[in-house]
Amino acid sequence: MVKYELRDGPPSVLDTWHRTWTGSVHLTTGRIQSVDQWSGGVSYGEEFDLGKENSAWQVGIHCGALGHEEFTPSIISLTLLKLQFWLDR
Repeated sequence: MVKYELRDGPPSVLDTWHRTWTGSVHLTTGRIQSVDQWSGGVSYGEEFDLGKENSAWQVGIHCGALGHEEFTPSIISLTLLKLQFWLDR
């Protein structure tokens, strides 16, 4: 599962996620889309439009795993991703 966020500036630190990566990406179209591949198939997520073409975006990618009570993340095997984009001002 993927959630995209367009921010006005750097977001506050999210300590509740398992892993975090920050850096920059250059998107010529200003759009991004997730692709999920498995043996024998592929599915495409909804396209997210950042609203500005040919730009270098700062991005924070947060990764987590879904779990609840005795249904641990290893049983559910669902990865959650939050991608936060902002432009340097």
